[in-house]
Amino acid sequence: NGSYSYKQLPNLVTLSVTGNYYLSDGPHSLSGSNSISTINYSATAVAIPNNLNGKSNLTNFTSTYNRNSANQLVDNSSGTYLFAGCTSLGNLNFYATNLGGINFPSTFSNPALSYLDLRYTNIKGGKPQTADSSQQYVIYSETFKEAVDIRYIMLDSSNLGSGFATGKNRIHPDAFLFNPELFYFWYRSHGKTTGDISQLFNANPKLQYIWAQSNAFSGTIPNFTGNPNIYYVNLQYNQLTGTIPGFRNLNNLRYLYFQNNNLTGIAEPESLPNLLTYQAPNNQIIGQIPDFSGCTNLRSLTLRNNQITSYKIGAFSKLYKINFIDLKFNNLSQTDLDNILIDLHSNWNSIKRGGVSINLKNQTNTSGSLAFPSEAGYSKARILVANGWSIGLSGGIPPEPTE
Repeated sequence: NGSYSYKQLPNLVTLSVTGNYYLSDGPHSLSGSNSISTINYSATAVAIPNNLNGKSNLTNFTSTYNRNSANQLVDNSSGTYLFAGCTSLGNLNFYATNLGGINFPSTFSNPALSYLDLRYTNIKGGKPQTADSSQQYVIYSETFKEAVDIRYIMLDSSNLGSGFATGKNRIHPDAFLFNPELFYFWYRSHGKTTGDISQLFNANPKLQYIWAQSNAFSGTIPNFTGNPNIYYVNLQYNQLTGTIPGFRNLNNLRYLYFQNNNLTGIAEPESLPNLLTYQAPNNQIIGQIPDFSGCTNLRSLTLRNNQITSYKIGAFSKLYKINFIDLKFNNLSQTDLDNILIDLHSNWNSIKRGGVSINLKNQTNTSGSLAFPSEAGYSKARILVANGWSIGLSGGIPPEPTE
């Protein structure tokens, strides 16, 4: 019967034109909108269909690296959301597709939505039909209220909260109150989104991954008592303050990244048997390095470029899996350096192994002078180096003194 456009196929179920780079089309309708289940418009210049709202058969819309989707997903002036009422929609993926400086829908009215990827999309957030100066939040309490099954929320745009009034470019504290299935949260505004997130994830018991670097979040770090399965936390490059919690009894926790904030203290980690990485350099941490004995599988500890002034004896002596410690550019004394080296020697003596790297360089006192170990510390350092450890000390390790 001749050739037809796929737009005219009345019973179409699956449509994929991905990889047809030069294929282009503006906003259009699909004759098969009532039957369509899966659409993939990736790596083309085909716009978003405009007659999919309320279609109960649609389960998956993917349009990554698309070049013709700006200002369509949500109409800022009318509030129209192109996938409103798609009750079976489980996957909505616009990774690396320019959606323009649009708002979020008033609500993602997709109760089956499980996977939402809006990374690298230039999306602005907030509520449609609201001027930037009148926005109250980047994510409102109702934005994800109806997406009760959502597991992945991934948002990355330098426009998130851009142009909103000071103090209004934040996330509502109840933004994820109705999302008990939330498992993975990625959020990066490139310094635009502010606000306290310490209570943000209290209603998400299945949460395991938080990747939220390079924002302007303030307040204290969440203690994750409501997230017993938390596995990975990346909150670096924010404006977080206060003391890093001890994170009691989080048996699944593996990775902590808190570098480049305004943190001032460390609570003693409590029973974190599977923690592998603890990073908090480039903060303003003062006081004592606490006992890390509760982190029996810790491999990497980085606290460089802080203002730490003391070391709790025994803090490192039982870290038998450790292979990297970086404490350079702090304010540890000669006694602290000695105690660290003595503890590390005790550590090695209990579980003999090589390949461990320790950096203790550039410890300064209140007058700005460098601190060095005494011979008691140097003697332990020599033994460790002789057994395959790398020990970084200002001025190096002097040879063993002669009689």
